[in-house]
Amino acid sequence: MTVSTKKQIIIIYSGLQNSGKSSQRKKAKEKWELPDLSTGDEIRELIRKGDFSENSTTQKGGLNSDDLIFDIIKKHPASQKPIFILDGAPRDEEQAAMLQEEFPQEKFSQVEFYLVELVISEKEFQERLVGRLEEENRIDDRDMEAVTRRKRIYQEETKPVIDKFPFKKRLSVCGDGKTKEQVFAEIEPFIESILKEVA
Repeated sequence: MTVSTKKQIIIIYSGLQNSGKSSQRKKAKEKWELPDLSTGDEIRELIRKGDFSENSTTQKGGLNSDDLIFDIIKKHPASQKPIFILDGAPRDEEQAAMLQEEFPQEKFSQVEFYLVELVISEKEFQERLVGRLEEENRIDDRDMEAVTRRKRIYQEETKPVIDKFPFKKRLSVCGDGKTKEQVFAEIEPFIESILKEVA
């Protein structure tokens, strides 16, 4: 996909763990060939390689340092593109400020942020957690205390930041009782509208 614009467009995917951010981000990437960046995926890859000294932070459900997160974002090839999907930031006030200060990258004149928010109920959260643990056995899902801590951090720290962040447009989709395809069908027109604006 070719985008002819001096603006840099960042589409942020936000939501609780197990809300479907990863699967929906990947669907958007595949459909529109959009560059994407997941800070969580990048950190898990560092842990897998043994290159990450802060792995205990991730495993215990805490937030990794803002400097680390932004080092990952700024160096990732996706963040150099005119439009990309970001999953994993901002998660606190400092990250929100850094996003607005550090973007757009130098070759762009301005930046616009868009939000895709994935929402699920507590019941759906618990059901998906069990399923993901059985299917993926992710390191950050094994410790229930850590899972609870991450959920609390999202609700108390991340959600308020997302709610007041200056997105140009927002979309909130509830995933309860829906297939991945049904959720994507609700997201699809929103992404299409963004691409029409910047084409």
